[in-house]
Amino acid sequence: MNPWTDVERALRWLRLRPPSSRAVHEARKSLKRARAVLKLGRGSSVEAECARANSSCRRAARALAPLRDEHVFAVMLEKILKRAADDLPREMRSYGRGLALRARRTEARALAGGAAFSRAEAALLSYPR
Repeated sequence: MNPWTDVERALRWLRLRPPSSRAVHEARKSLKRARAVLKLGRGSSVEAECARANSSCRRAARALAPLRDEHVFAVMLEKILKRAADDLPREMRSYGRGLALRARRTEARALAGGAAFSRAEAALLSYPR
């Protein structure tokens, strides 16, 4: 139960090129595990250090949240449209496909820009060791 192992795993996912929604997902999972272990340090002699490390992991996860949100929105909208295709008016289907396409493009631009990955990496590099 070493949170640093999970932080290192998150960093490896963030450094993969090209960035992907899977990398976002895996990095966020690793950060969640690290934060869970760090919370066990509450009330101990290393509480302040654990709190600083937890803050670094939280900042990294927050930087990745918009990428996750765009991906989930697009995937869920596509699933809904697929399941309800016969029940929706043509205009609604067209509008929904447009929204899903826009979400995919936004996600692709954000992944290609890499700013969220850079912010997350910077937060993790400030992780106290």
